[in-house]
Amino acid sequence: MDLGSSESDFLQQLAAPHRVLLLGRAATAAHGGPFVPREYEVWLEPMENEATWAQMLHRFVHGFLHLRLCALPSTEPLSAQAVAERVADGRPVGVLGFDVPILVHRLANEFRLDEFDRVWTDATPLLGSMRLPSLMDTFLNKINTRRHQDYEEMVWLEEKVRELFAERLPHCDEAEAELLLARYIDPESLRHALINPLPAVREMARAHLQRFAESGDPYSEQILEGLDAKSSAA
Repeated sequence: MDLGSSESDFLQQLAAPHRVLLLGRAATAAHGGPFVPREYEVWLEPMENEATWAQMLHRFVHGFLHLRLCALPSTEPLSAQAVAERVADGRPVGVLGFDVPILVHRLANEFRLDEFDRVWTDATPLLGSMRLPSLMDTFLNKINTRRHQDYEEMVWLEEKVRELFAERLPHCDEAEAELLLARYIDPESLRHALINPLPAVREMARAHLQRFAESGDPYSEQILEGLDAKSSAA
């Protein structure tokens, strides 16, 4: 991924003493997606509380004379207290002064604060001390944004997640299957679990399909009917 040199320098300096995860379209691009970021989003480790987080980021940003923290789309500078109040509501703060803005989150979409450590552990190194969340975490971070401009990106990520499931579910053990299906599930992916050699994984898939069918999903009903037909023939 090609960040502008000034943006890259800023993020790498931020990530030197602190844990920083890349989010948004830039993360999708880093996973190989054909997308050009409109801004750069990062998840900065939550620290003890909003005030500590805000004070650290405020001091850090003001070490760069040309930068300021703002509540986009406003360009008015924010105080450390205003930053703390904003992130307490789950909203990011913007860093202005580069060619494109940087959005810094204390809480990433679709996650809890206490999930940061797990997402960090599952991530891979990127741009020095920064890390790139796993494909699954990148997808989950994007899945419920409901922004029209994100639609193509979400479709691309979902297709990559389905490719991952098609690769893993036919061969994984029960623990991995539980982990995968707890985070994303659809009838098409469950078909891959039905050919796993482990009875527990196949039963898990059947149970999920049964729930889908009971809620009125015709595709799940069709898959279950095919399974029943095979059992009867056997």
